[in-house]
Amino acid sequence: MPSNQFEYSNSLFTDTIHGLPIPNKEKLQELSLILPHVFPETMIPMRIPEFINKLTNKKYPYYFIFAVLAAGIKYIKPTRNESDKQLEAKYAAKSIELIRKETDISDPLIIWACIFIIGYTYGISSGESSVQATDIAAMAVKNTRLYQLDINKNLIKFKYGYTEDDLEFRRRIWWLWRKNGFDEDGANQRLVLYINQLHRLKDKMDETLGDGFPTIVDKYKIYKGTAKLILETEGHIINHNLRHIYYSMYIYLYQSELVRDPNIKIRPERVKAAKQQCVHASIKQMELLEWYSQNVPSEYKGFPHIAYSLNSLLCLTNFFFIQDPSLKEKHTDCFNRIVTVYKSFDKNSYIVSRFLFFVNYIIGIKTKASKNNKKYTHLQDYMKPFGISDHDLEPWVIPKYGSYFHSFCCAKANFSTLDIGEYLGEILPAENFDKDEQVQIQLGIRKSPANKDKEKLNDGYLSQINRTILDLTSNFQIKKSIVFDTSFGIEDFFHKKPLAFDPSFLMVNREFPKSNKKPQKDKKIHELKEPFQQPTKSFKSNQNPKRKRNNFMRVESLLN
Repeated sequence: MPSNQFEYSNSLFTDTIHGLPIPNKEKLQELSLILPHVFPETMIPMRIPEFINKLTNKKYPYYFIFAVLAAGIKYIKPTRNESDKQLEAKYAAKSIELIRKETDISDPLIIWACIFIIGYTYGISSGESSVQATDIAAMAVKNTRLYQLDINKNLIKFKYGYTEDDLEFRRRIWWLWRKNGFDEDGANQRLVLYINQLHRLKDKMDETLGDGFPTIVDKYKIYKGTAKLILETEGHIINHNLRHIYYSMYIYLYQSELVRDPNIKIRPERVKAAKQQCVHASIKQMELLEWYSQNVPSEYKGFPHIAYSLNSLLCLTNFFFIQDPSLKEKHTDCFNRIVTVYKSFDKNSYIVSRFLFFVNYIIGIKTKASKNNKKYTHLQDYMKPFGISDHDLEPWVIPKYGSYFHSFCCAKANFSTLDIGEYLGEILPAENFDKDEQVQIQLGIRKSPANKDKEKLNDGYLSQINRTILDLTSNFQIKKSIVFDTSFGIEDFFHKKPLAFDPSFLMVNREFPKSNKKPQKDKKIHELKEPFQQPTKSFKSNQNPKRKRNNFMRVESLLN
């Protein structure tokens, strides 16, 4: 018996493979019945009898067994210490090592194993295993073309008659637009499009899964340890997870309205409406979290999908800085309730403490910005139209690029501005003057001859920007605009005939005459290939036979 087998030898482990302990059959069967509750999305491919049989009898490839254990072994152990965490890391590392040695990349178990490893990494602070598993899964999908499984082969020809020159031209037009242009009117149209799509998604979930969550805690007592428990609870758990994802998308969408872009005219009614929608979604996620915490026993709880609620928690941090007692008390209570649920997951996920540490870090940034904003007392009246109450006078903490973790080297670069002066586009020298002096200087600047023509714009700014373009003609002429009022509801975003995106205007139907002439090679196009693209011929020739794909290469050779 190897030395490391003695280290883990107890009633839980009865076998050792590749130097790592494997739980006994009873524990593997118990794990098989717990995993659908903890990782419901990951277990979608599962056939319960087949999965239990192959896992308990070790008929699955070892890389798959190790991936399952990395993600799930903590759910069949009563305690979890540092040696247990190290064992989970060894399972994940060994699984990746064995996957890299596989020759049959067409086996879908490779992708499934990678998803288990990614699920494991949700509960740890290191992302190395997640990156490796993601790279392997992406490579396997591309090489097996799994994404074309349900596509008509006649539709796979994506070039639509364009030559290589045409495609290269379109690439460069895209780069030009992506880097140097922003179509605000088009963004408004897309906003309405996405709101409509989310609205339809919500209706579909309500129709298919129901919009209520009954008490299911008794079912875990009655059917514990049986497949019947999965059948009785799976629908509610899936419904819970999908709604978390839905409200997360909801918040992401409306937070984009709160990012301060100095190149775009700011619209108070849109900002206020977006804040109200973010708060509404945050409270809904809090209710989902509490239902899950009260109805699912700790041994069945999984944290990965709960992580979708982080933006809700961070959204509610803004209420600590609103000087309205009733409003502040209500929403900070929601914040504390989410934190309480988070802490209940601490046993099953190490990352929970990191999340809470990050929340405290965000509060620290907001606190510092709030102190700095005290010099802008002369601008507070201008902030009132942007707030959900007259006491909401500061910019909210909002991720600039959708995620709070977009930039790891420069953390503050992830946030939209928290400075009132920068937010309003008017930074005055407030540090060295008291309020009366500031007012006099501001009035003097406005009455100067150089700014005489701008006087009306400054005085009437807030009253002139309450119109929001939401519908345009094909020539981008204003066809309809609406005003967002303080009693905003989701239905106010919709027209009687919702905007529909018609992809046909992006496509040009062309018919090229058949020609026997061979196209000339363009050296410049060849030299301007993307830096990571392998050099190939600029134009394909029908005389060159296709290379047959080799499905028996090692995974590691494809990754290197």
